[in-house]
Amino acid sequence: MPPHEDAAQDREKFAMKAAVVETFGPPETLTFKEVPDPLPGPGEVVVDVTAAGVGYVDGLLVQGLYQVKPPLPYVPGNEFAGVVSAVGDKVTHLAVGQRVMGTAPGAFADKLKALPLCAFRPRTI
Repeated sequence: MPPHEDAAQDREKFAMKAAVVETFGPPETLTFKEVPDPLPGPGEVVVDVTAAGVGYVDGLLVQGLYQVKPPLPYVPGNEFAGVVSAVGDKVTHLAVGQRVMGTAPGAFADKLKALPLCAFRPRTI
C-alpha cells in the first residue's frame, strides 16, 4: 500500500464525530461529520465529552441570531462534562482519566480542547 494511503487510514482511526454548523439555520441543519481529534497545546487539556448542555443561546448561535456570529464552520456547545484524555505541557492540576466539567467551545463533539479551568467532577455529580 502506498505511504499516503496508510497515513489517510491512520487519520480516520483518530477521527471523532462532531455536530458542525456549516451554514446558519435551524438546528435541523446541523451536519454530523468526522473531524480530526484535537491535540492539547501548552496549558490545555483534551476532554472526552460524556455530556453536553444545550441552552437557549446555543439555539440562537446555530441560527446566526445571537449578538455575535462565530466564523463558519464551527462546532457548537459550550457546557460539558467528561474525562481528561490528554494534557498539554504546563498542566499540573489535572491528569488523564480525571472526571471534569466546565465550559469551552465545541462541546457538541466526542472530544474538545479546553483550558484547564474545568473543574474536577466528583463521582456523585
